Amino acid sequence: MPSSVSTIRILVVRTWTELGPLRIALRNDGYNVNITAVDIEPALNAALQRTAFDIVVYDPSTPSITRDTLAARMREHARDVPILELTTVDAVAREIARLVAARRN
Repeated sequence: MPSSVSTIRILVVRTWTELGPLRIALRNDGYNVNITAVDIEPALNAALQRTAFDIVVYDPSTPSITRDTLAARMREHARDVPILELTTVDAVAREIARLVAARRN
């Protein structure tokens, strides 16, 4: 469990909207989370303009946002944050916890 709880701002690029399992997995590990989900490029641009995210979770099956498009938009908005490719909710939650812990050390 994290030593001092802060909010992790997560951008999820994915076509599904069910984010409850990811939110629950991270909260169970003691993290506060703020998740923004996008599935089209205009929404991605808007999210990157208004929020500095800590981590991006990317589902490569998102038809309207390719890996290259995501990388280009991140560069355009000067965002240098880890991008995790989605596998399972549990795997993503574990990797987010690992990244947050590494940043604190």
